[in-house]
Amino acid sequence: ANYIFFRKSALLLSVLFGYGFAVLINNLKQKGVNTVSFFTRRMFWLFVIAFINSCFFDGDILKSYAVLGILLLLFYKSSTKTILVFAIILLALVPLISGYTLYAASMAPVEKIDKLRPLLLSHHLTDVLKYNLAASYILQSSWTFYAIFVQHVMFCCFLWGMFIQRTHFVENLQANKVYIKRLFWFSIPAFALSTYLTYLSKQVNFLKVYCNFFIIAFLCAMIFFSTAIMWLYVSGKLKAIFKAMELYGKMTLTNYIMQNIIAFFVFTGVGLSVGSSKPYSFYFILAVIVFVVQIFISKYWLHKFNYGPIEYAWRRLSSQKTLPFKKIVI
Repeated sequence: ANYIFFRKSALLLSVLFGYGFAVLINNLKQKGVNTVSFFTRRMFWLFVIAFINSCFFDGDILKSYAVLGILLLLFYKSSTKTILVFAIILLALVPLISGYTLYAASMAPVEKIDKLRPLLLSHHLTDVLKYNLAASYILQSSWTFYAIFVQHVMFCCFLWGMFIQRTHFVENLQANKVYIKRLFWFSIPAFALSTYLTYLSKQVNFLKVYCNFFIIAFLCAMIFFSTAIMWLYVSGKLKAIFKAMELYGKMTLTNYIMQNIIAFFVFTGVGLSVGSSKPYSFYFILAVIVFVVQIFISKYWLHKFNYGPIEYAWRRLSSQKTLPFKKIVI
């Protein structure tokens, strides 16, 4: 499940971030707003939000988004062709960089994390907050695999997201239905091949050290699920589910952070201390319950307000303007 779903979702989120960046840049240009200063403020406040979130979740990736987001400014005036070329180059380098960072550079800092475990199990709030912040720093800054490879893949996905927006592919799904189907069917043998190459790379010492294809399998899985969703959408299927996802998506940041806060008090020592003691089914059912409840909360909230609470704070701080928060009911 982790192999097929979680990594695919993380990659898709990065693509959507790059897509959203391109949309935002277009909006800023139309309004005559200074793109660089606005987006720099936006990423600064995203980093602040990410830092707070890291107190509750040591696996927060928003800090990387905030830092790498600044680098996207190097491409906001670039042509669509230039963005595509760089995206292809970064993608081609993925197997080489993954092999090097997995085996040749440094291993995961397991010992450093294990030394911090007592803080995670503590019943004192400050101890658990310290653990999450320290573990987040260790995993994302001192572990070469994350610091180099994971962020390389993130930025690569950012550029692909920008390219997709520039081509207006999503805005014209119905017209692009034939390409969606082709990508869907292509992703299946591509996933099988990349999975086989991943297995093969573990058997050959040279490939094991210097070339690994596992992330390509994740990318193929992402394409498979993304195109399947788009195919269902343009076919008019599951309209109620897509409407629910639309509402949930408008409060993505709020829902993401609330999930981490809920997990913080369910799994750590300051809350229910569930940890990893339960069977897999427990965590799956809990995740589904939280997700469904958040859909209903999002629907209720957006009926009364224009933005999610954290989305509003982020927009307000970025724009330095007062925005209409509560909906005016006539």
